[in-house]
Amino acid sequence: MHVAITAILISVSMVAIITGFAFGGHYIAMQTPRSSEVTIPMKAAELGTIISKNGSGIVFGLSTSGFPMVEKELGAFNITLSLPGGSHSVLLEKSALCIIGSAATGVPGENFSVICDGQNLGVLNGGSGVRVFNGMHSDERAVFIMPIPTIYYACSASDLNVTTHSVRIIVGRIVGPFSAAGTFDLLLLKSGWKGLTYLRYADVPGVADIFVDGTGALSFTVGRGDKLTVELGCICYTPVRMR
Repeated sequence: MHVAITAILISVSMVAIITGFAFGGHYIAMQTPRSSEVTIPMKAAELGTIISKNGSGIVFGLSTSGFPMVEKELGAFNITLSLPGGSHSVLLEKSALCIIGSAATGVPGENFSVICDGQNLGVLNGGSGVRVFNGMHSDERAVFIMPIPTIYYACSASDLNVTTHSVRIIVGRIVGPFSAAGTFDLLLLKSGWKGLTYLRYADVPGVADIFVDGTGALSFTVGRGDKLTVELGCICYTPVRMR
């Protein structure tokens, strides 16, 4: 009997150790105290913070009140680059976590975040780096938690006295399969990066404008001979249920 109990304890310990390795060393993080459950917009804000840091992280104590949460593809963001000498549009994939059967109140309606020379100029209508909104999923009401584009802008001069305007537009994508309900911790693992870069020298002076889904996000002045670089990309995340 004593031997059997010992074997069981050893087996449980091995499972715990293996689980820690399976989540890439996040087993210790799973043992930390959980934060108290709060509203969906507040937990969505934590999710936005993790995505904006371009790394992995954990949202503790996320509650769907028993409603199922799944990942959902929502089409694409239309990013338009109106640059001196011509315009170009590109589509960046759009995805979200969807809580089916639920609804949220007091949620922001932002479309993007803009950061210039290290200074955050804020998010349209204020917010957290993700958009939370109510909608429909298969004829049922639902709450959507959707990462929004973050636009970085910097201007610098080289030794050759060439002014360089650097724009970086990043979107976090939630990829599945994922399905969970109740109260759990959400671990986001960075799974990949897809990027596309444009480079152009301005033949004529003018104003460069960046639009997200038709709404102006960023505008800056460009001189003749200035160098413009625009990087567009997606950081892909996979959500994992931990408890």
